[in-house]
This record gives sequence, structure tokens and C-alpha cells, in this order.
Amino acid sequence: TASTESVDAGRRWADSFDPLTDTDPAAGLVDVLDRLGFDPDPHEQQIRLRACPFRDAAREHPQVVCAVHRGLIEQLLEPSGTRSRLVPFAEPDLCLVTLEPALAASR
Repeated sequence: TASTESVDAGRRWADSFDPLTDTDPAAGLVDVLDRLGFDPDPHEQQIRLRACPFRDAAREHPQVVCAVHRGLIEQLLEPSGTRSRLVPFAEPDLCLVTLEPALAASR
């Protein structure tokens, strides 16, 4: 499906970045998202994405654009065992990434 292909594209895109540090993968993810122009605002186990460099395209084709971003985030976090959930347009101009650290995921 288009969504699966888009997630795979995001995962391949993640391979172009340095691996996130094991000590604080969330901070590393925030750094990558900041460099990409998402204006991330971390708060506890959530990262609010206040901007999107692809917002217009994402509004028209969220099943493609947001799936690419989901794949990117999942692949960046995968080595740390941190799970994530991307909620596109949780508010009109805001997407939300919820993080579940590896320790919580293994319980």
C-alpha cells in the first residue's frame, strides 16, 4: 500500500542520520526534528511538532507524507527500544509524537 511504502521511505531516510545516543534517544530525536524544521517542543513523554516543512503536502496527502515521518521517527528510535506514536494534526497546526521508553515497553 502507499502508506507502507511511505513508512519504508521514511525508514530509509532515517539511515542518513547518525544513530541517536543510547543515553537519551528522545533528545537525539528532538535534535533531528529541529534540524529538519519541525520546531519540536518536548514535554515529558511527548514531542509537539509546531511546524512541518511539508505541511501543505501533508494536509493534502497525510497517508503519504505523515507515514514517511512516522517511518523516520520509528527507525531513528528503534535501536533504543523506544516506541513512538505519531498523531498527525492533533491540533490544526500541530502534530504530536508520544514516546514510550524501552523499560516501559518491556513490562
